[in-house]
Amino acid sequence: VYQPRLERLHIKEDELRLFLEKVQGEDLTEIEKEKIENSVGQRLNYISVFLENEKRIREIAKDIANHFKENIDGRFKGMVVTGSRKACVLYKKYLDQYLPPEYSEVVMTFNLNDKEPIKSFYKNWEKRYLGLPDDEHRVEEIVESFKEKEFPKILIVTDMLITGFDAPILQTMYFDKLLKKHRLLQAIARVNRPYKDVKSVGLIIDYAGVLKNINTALRQYYKEDAQGIIVDFSALFETFKEIMGELEKIFSGIEFHFERESLISATDRLRSEKTEQEFIEKYKEARKLFEVLGAYSEKIEFLEKFKWFTAVYEYWIKLTTSEIEKEKVEKYFKKTIEIIHQEIGIQEIEKSLPQVTLNVDYLIKIQKSNLILEEKAVNMLFALEKLVLIHQRQNPIYKTIADQLEELVRRWKEREIEYKELFNEESKIIGFIEEKEQEREKLKFSQFEFGIFSILEIHLKEEKKSKLGEFVGEIVNMIKEDLIENWRENPTLRQNIERKLRDFALDLKKDYKLTYDEFDIFHKELASFINDYAEG
Repeated sequence: VYQPRLERLHIKEDELRLFLEKVQGEDLTEIEKEKIENSVGQRLNYISVFLENEKRIREIAKDIANHFKENIDGRFKGMVVTGSRKACVLYKKYLDQYLPPEYSEVVMTFNLNDKEPIKSFYKNWEKRYLGLPDDEHRVEEIVESFKEKEFPKILIVTDMLITGFDAPILQTMYFDKLLKKHRLLQAIARVNRPYKDVKSVGLIIDYAGVLKNINTALRQYYKEDAQGIIVDFSALFETFKEIMGELEKIFSGIEFHFERESLISATDRLRSEKTEQEFIEKYKEARKLFEVLGAYSEKIEFLEKFKWFTAVYEYWIKLTTSEIEKEKVEKYFKKTIEIIHQEIGIQEIEKSLPQVTLNVDYLIKIQKSNLILEEKAVNMLFALEKLVLIHQRQNPIYKTIADQLEELVRRWKEREIEYKELFNEESKIIGFIEEKEQEREKLKFSQFEFGIFSILEIHLKEEKKSKLGEFVGEIVNMIKEDLIENWRENPTLRQNIERKLRDFALDLKKDYKLTYDEFDIFHKELASFINDYAEG
């Protein structure tokens, strides 16, 4: 995405035209300057002097610092592309006035005959990396730190790293240099690397004015390959508008206000997995564009709708996933977080969603709450689903209801069940879980012991709880001597436990007349449970 800033400081149009049309080299280097005719050379020297103007650089550095702090810092990183090595040094000097010195670092080549201010800068630059043998290793250290560590957050370059540099965390390029042909295209590509699922496009901020007619210029060399390689904010806004329109269609007929009834209606619309997936994908794309658009004024007309879609997304994610992507959102989508904090309706809804440990007590709390039936049923459904997902291997109680719950979820998504029936079925499941938890407490079993008890009860169908309790005690006492620290990493201990469990299960096979298949399933489930959850 292309954004011009401080346009009064851009290079004059006729000088730019000279560069783009008359200079034949791939780029403007000091050697090439000497080879071109004097009349052109004098004007190109003007451009070089212009790009090294200290007063101009100071003003741009202040703007870069403000933009970086407001839009990039803590989420992504930036690169300042300057017109010369001298300009690199000046940008570092003035960025240090507006940002902490550790925020930025220069990456460029140095020569023995360098003059001021490069000569003095090199001495200080070298001191910062005293433990490294040469400039090549210093550059490697800076680049690696940029990619993997917190600092530096901004690289200042002129020729180095413009091509062949891959750092997806690079989101914004502050451009104050004249490039053309494929080097310009390669520079743009540096900032367009996708990053996780929070960055799909990069931002190029132009202080030189070279990108004003970028697509026209690139098509001279690349024809269709350059189409849409870079767009301005108005084009990006058009894409944002299109996605917002597609989101509106998903919820057509629903009033976009922040009352609970509206969000419940939206939740009902998302029952279908296809619709759910479409909404999540489109909302995430809209959110990324909303962030990139920053303070672009025209997006204000969609602000209320975007707030509503954000509320729906937050509500749905908290209902359906065990962990909301809260940390990621707070880090990478600061402008979205700002509008959430501004909207009282969203805050109230967030407060009502689960902020406590997910357990049977929480399910009962929902069941007995004053929420409307539809909201109760949906909250209970997804809370149960999360609870089973978390506990089904650790606690066989939850495994026994997994299939039943999966069928309930399917029927709800396919609109085969009314909310009243759904609520009643969920209440039965909660009652079953509560009954089993009370039984565990009555037996004074740990979760691990009750897990063994439940497996025995399911497979042996023994009605006498006391008898099953005796078996639990025998199993625990039988294997406890082998359950030392890191027992799973000791083949001998694992074999001991496996043999003891098999012998015990064989005795029960005889006593309870189990078929071989019944015995095999019982033995494997018992062994698997102990392997996964026995301490040690």
